[in-house]
Amino acid sequence: MTPGSNIPLPVTRVTVDVAAPVRLDVSGLLLTADGKVRSDDDFIFYNQPTGPGVTYRSGGGTSPDAITVDTTAVPRASRRSS
Repeated sequence: MTPGSNIPLPVTRVTVDVAAPVRLDVSGLLLTADGKVRSDDDFIFYNQPTGPGVTYRSGGGTSPDAITVDTTAVPRASRRSS
């Protein structure tokens, strides 16, 4: 897959693990078709680990942080996740 391309997902639940040699602030955004969040609820991170169809899991420094997206639970108004 090339950067910026799209492919169909064969599953409805996807988890992205983020591992790096330094500690990162991992977050997720649910975006509308025009690239905007609808409210603060669409910003998922360590201090707000759940949102509509999206969850954040801290690895606690011993394992990767992760963002999980359940496409069946993401609101229809959200067209992209970032």
